[in-house]
Amino acid sequence: MGRGWARYKREHLFFLLWFAVTFTVFEIARSKLASYILPLFPAMVVPLAMSVSHVRLRSRSKTVLSLLHFLSGLALVVLPSLVTREYRDIATTGAVNGIRFFGGVLIAGSVLLWRGRIKEAIMTKACGVVVLVVLLGSGMTAALDWSVADAFVGDIVAAEHYGTQWIVTDTGYARGVYFYTGNPVVVMDHNTQPFWSPHPIEIISGQAEVERFFGSRDRVLCVLDDARAQELDRMFEGRRASRQIAKSGHKVVVMSEKMPGPRLGEARHGEPRQHRAQGNPEEAIGSSETSKASTQTQAPFEAAPEEPVTSMTKVCVPGLKPSAENSTAWNCSGEL
Repeated sequence: MGRGWARYKREHLFFLLWFAVTFTVFEIARSKLASYILPLFPAMVVPLAMSVSHVRLRSRSKTVLSLLHFLSGLALVVLPSLVTREYRDIATTGAVNGIRFFGGVLIAGSVLLWRGRIKEAIMTKACGVVVLVVLLGSGMTAALDWSVADAFVGDIVAAEHYGTQWIVTDTGYARGVYFYTGNPVVVMDHNTQPFWSPHPIEIISGQAEVERFFGSRDRVLCVLDDARAQELDRMFEGRRASRQIAKSGHKVVVMSEKMPGPRLGEARHGEPRQHRAQGNPEEAIGSSETSKASTQTQAPFEAAPEEPVTSMTKVCVPGLKPSAENSTAWNCSGEL
């Protein structure tokens, strides 16, 4: 803690207890996120600033630090003008002004460092960081909002009339989707425990669990990474169709819908339809044998084809006169 320890002993003990208590509480907690430890940073930065304020820089070190701060600040002032056109989807007025303002703060800090006023330089940069954070959060473009937040998923749930059905997500989107929609959330991941600690959110990890979950539902709304969505398409190829609703960066929202099976009398994909032969009576008998063989190979869940034509069936053949054994005359329309 440097030379400031003896002078600010009580203050250093206070920040040390602050750090220890906060860290211990969140270490015991079963659910952990990186944002939970944000209160630790003031407990580390303030004592550091108190110690640094008593440092006496040499002339050469003071010049080097001042020059680095000046060049960094100048780059931040100029940078937004160079990159704004290429990143219009995420560039906001608040972000541009905030970066330029912080660049000016660094330039001012370089002057203070060069004059040896270290404490004032630290306070100036600390205030500049606060203003930068406020301006960055003052506005957000639609594209940036879709990338970092999940508020738009609530609108999709309403537009799709999805009600309160389950939504499948990745680990990174589970909390946001649940917060903005209120729908029950299930996380699809290769690991049976993808979180740091035991979590109440339901997890589907193996292929059998995933197929069982999707197989019991006609449609499932999914908020996934692009790679995971493609993996889902490969798993259910030919059985489910994924309709893409929205995409931003690697995040994609799709509706996985069960594909309808073949209707009664329809052949399976890739198999020829069975038609009743017309023209030559021998062709009709050949068609009958083909229909019998096809009926025997039909899967149990598919509809059987129409009854095949047998040798006892009277076939209307144009120009064929009734024989002596059968005096019944059939015209070409099949009517007696």
